Amino acid sequence: GYLQGLGFQTVFTQLPCGDIRLSERVLIERKTARDLLESIKSGRLLHQCRSLKASAQRPLLLIETGGESQYSVHPNAVLGALAHLTLDLGIPVMMVKGPLEAAHFIAVAAQREHDALERLHGFLATTEKHDRDLKASISVARRELDSILSHPDQQHPWLD
Repeated sequence: GYLQGLGFQTVFTQLPCGDIRLSERVLIERKTARDLLESIKSGRLLHQCRSLKASAQRPLLLIETGGESQYSVHPNAVLGALAHLTLDLGIPVMMVKGPLEAAHFIAVAAQREHDALERLHGFLATTEKHDRDLKASISVARRELDSILSHPDQQHPWLD
């Protein structure tokens, strides 16, 4: 709802893991504070994050804190789990206040990913053209060298 309100087209589909796929590279697991606590207690969080990491080059855990101060889990367990995800698994953790801020973060992340992919495609197109030009130049040089080697008596501009 919020993303559509920000002008983004969304496609709803069941993903094998994660909740939001921004691109082939970026996959987000979104959790409310309550869901985070339940996932930690059940041990589901670690499994989900390992699957997330295996499914994307750039996984991200997005937590909507919601300002909830009631912990059904010791705060050290939460901090320890988040430290493990960030430091040991290399999964960034982003905390936002609620769904609206989450939508704004996702919108900014989607735009950045789009811009990065555009730059990458531009670079690849330039590189491909450069490679074609280089191959053409090598082909011309090869023909010139073959001509020099097969007619050593003839004058050639390269052999002054």
